[in-house]
Amino acid sequence: MDTNSKQPYSIFPPDIWEVIVPNLNRKDTYTLASTSKSMWEHIRHIPLDSTWDVETTQLVNASFMLANTRHVHVLINDTFEYYSNLRQYLGRFYQLESVAFSCEKITLRAGIAKRLLQCLPMKRQYHKLVVYVQQGDRSYFKEAISHSCKNRVNLRSIDEDEDNEEVEEEARRRMRTPSPVREDVAELRGKIQDIKSTFGAIGTHSKSIIPTALKNILQKHEFADAEEILNIAETPKSKAEADAFVALVGGRFVESIAMSSNGSWAFITQVEAYLRGRKEIDDCANNTITIEHPSKPKFVVEHKREYQNQWLEAKIYFKNFEFLVTACLCGNYNDHDFDAFLGASLGNRLALNDYWRVCVPLASTPVVRQSRLLRNFTKRASGFDWHLKSQRFYDNGFSTACALSLHALDGIDSIVAIGSLLLNWKVSNQEDKQKLKSILFNGKELSNMDENAISGSVERVRGSTLAKGKKLAVEIALLILKNEVIKDTDYVEMFKALISSRLKTLNSQAIRQKRYLLP
Repeated sequence: MDTNSKQPYSIFPPDIWEVIVPNLNRKDTYTLASTSKSMWEHIRHIPLDSTWDVETTQLVNASFMLANTRHVHVLINDTFEYYSNLRQYLGRFYQLESVAFSCEKITLRAGIAKRLLQCLPMKRQYHKLVVYVQQGDRSYFKEAISHSCKNRVNLRSIDEDEDNEEVEEEARRRMRTPSPVREDVAELRGKIQDIKSTFGAIGTHSKSIIPTALKNILQKHEFADAEEILNIAETPKSKAEADAFVALVGGRFVESIAMSSNGSWAFITQVEAYLRGRKEIDDCANNTITIEHPSKPKFVVEHKREYQNQWLEAKIYFKNFEFLVTACLCGNYNDHDFDAFLGASLGNRLALNDYWRVCVPLASTPVVRQSRLLRNFTKRASGFDWHLKSQRFYDNGFSTACALSLHALDGIDSIVAIGSLLLNWKVSNQEDKQKLKSILFNGKELSNMDENAISGSVERVRGSTLAKGKKLAVEIALLILKNEVIKDTDYVEMFKALISSRLKTLNSQAIRQKRYLLP
């Protein structure tokens, strides 16, 4: 990408690009996205209406296109390998709305219809997935749906009037090349009905927003629209004002409920705050280009990608702050069960592209404040206690582990404790060498080290069989005892190789133990 040329992203506001891009062909879309990093990040979140053909489409630049394609056409082959590959392939479409199955090459049976439905990525779909089939194949799919997908699939015929070739061709054309205007109008009408159905009773009875699955947890809670409660919050202009904003606004988002027009809900037990566009105050915040600075709280589910990994994040944008959801319970108003998540990744549980509304508790929730879930603790704002957690869930063990306080937990490996302590000191700009010596030379793995011969110990550690993360932690500790300067990159690498995996283990353990079920 040529960073010296004029960036086209700034020519139009984001909402105009969202109208332009769906009308481009795939080649032009990819070319436009490649003009700048900003354009790439924005376009890959815009849903595309054109249909993706599984059999004929070449997978050049597929990772980019799969992220925002909404309609897929599948030409069926009846082999075991085909079903296995198809299931993995369809799972990569994060904004999938419809799938059309063409079975001309095979003789369709009920068993085949069932296997095809099992290939659909239903776990992340809270709205109904539209499945198009030939009229003659409907009975097989209808039977399979009744036994497996139940009400999660909306079955439609491509050729509802087989005697009228014009009608059949029009149905096919609409499926394969949907008009952006027609689709937008239909989508808007559908959303209006969904919004009326979902949010209609809230104004007269606030308890109606509490999902059945959370009745016991929230039996004494009452909620109001976040905009009504938080409209007095002023945009912060200094560090002190930012701290006050996080306490006021972030504290109200803890134990709030976000609900979508399609029936999804998320009960938020933790958020961490980032001040956007003010690096002189918060240098840990990323530059967010897809959302401006909304005057009202705006809840979104964003698709994220890093190398081969993909995941969803839930965020609330308000003023110049981003509140990242780091712990929540989520489900659907039609279900009595729910999932629990700890960490920034929500897997694939919440639906993309829904209209969301946030309601906050009328009474403030007691919170615990800790450092944020960072990967780089060498920045100036690393020590901000802008991670707000529900006190009662924290006390019950449903809380993300904190990298800076791992050393204080029981049962933590001594070298992991050393790594946590080193990060804590880096953030707070203070050291306790006597405490460090006590942990360092009393650990089982380091019992053969001589605290009076630190230089020799450093060399032995570098040549030891310790894992990379442990080796880095011990080496940094020994160099601190020698009063040597440590590179920031060493702290970042130590966190990545040693601390990160331990945090994930503790988070997974809390979920396995169902710490989200309060007594």
